[in-house]
Amino acid sequence: RPRAPPTSTATRPRERRILAVHGRAHHMEVKESELPEAPMPPELARDLDTAVAMLCASLEADDGWEELQAKEGATLHRGRPASATHMLVRVEARVDFPLPAVVALLSSPLRRGQLDKEVSSCERLCTLSDRRTFVEHVQYRAHWPVAGRDMVNAVHWRTLDVNPKHGGAGGPTGPARAVALVAVAADDLGPESPAGQVRASAVSGSGFLLTEAADGTWTNVAVVVNVDMAGTVPRFLISMMAYNQLAVILNARRLLCQDKANYNTPKTLAYTELDLERIVEAALHEPLSWAAQAFGSPPLSPVTLDA
Repeated sequence: RPRAPPTSTATRPRERRILAVHGRAHHMEVKESELPEAPMPPELARDLDTAVAMLCASLEADDGWEELQAKEGATLHRGRPASATHMLVRVEARVDFPLPAVVALLSSPLRRGQLDKEVSSCERLCTLSDRRTFVEHVQYRAHWPVAGRDMVNAVHWRTLDVNPKHGGAGGPTGPARAVALVAVAADDLGPESPAGQVRASAVSGSGFLLTEAADGTWTNVAVVVNVDMAGTVPRFLISMMAYNQLAVILNARRLLCQDKANYNTPKTLAYTELDLERIVEAALHEPLSWAAQAFGSPPLSPVTLDA
């Protein structure tokens, strides 16, 4: 089927795009480039709506999940996969940082390899016209004798009403917020698999549900990973990849602690819904800025940092 490369789409008016960062947080070399914009295909918009609904439904259901491991307050559950090549897991954990910082970290392509040791590269190809959806090409390491995998995903975020099961019902800073961050296979919007790799697919319903606590100081992280790894995949490799999803959440905690130490600022952030959307928007479009906006240096007005 013909593919529509992102380079064929219209480029938005010149805007700062930070795609590569080198050095420590206090001294960075920045490479700037343009990120093309493509129209949102109507069928993809419907798929994203379905993916968000399926993610929430998967996290509501307690039946059909088997606990595999609990570590440092995070729990890993395995679901019933659709086939021998599918991996279906769920991870839930508390992360002691405010929602904007967690959303920004998990959505940044520059941090993907730090979060997930199996990721060898993550390239953001284009933004879609709704400004909350991006097309990314992610490549995963090979494990002999199995070839490496790659995926082209449409990564989408939106704010949601809070379910008390996954977080607080509000606090001094206002009603609690939740953000869904989902991935849907979008092969038609990206390149073919590189030589020697096999194209895997994100199954609808894969993603994060991130909910702030009532006082806004910590975030409940719930993630469902449902992937068809395709081809021939030994069971030991699917099991290894399943346990790796728990490590991703633990790595997120570690990275946030390192970022806070680098910025040496408080981690309690008060914000309105508009502020949250602006913070996440900036994080998705300009990955370098996410830490400064999540931790101050300076915050976006009228966001304030508590002493």
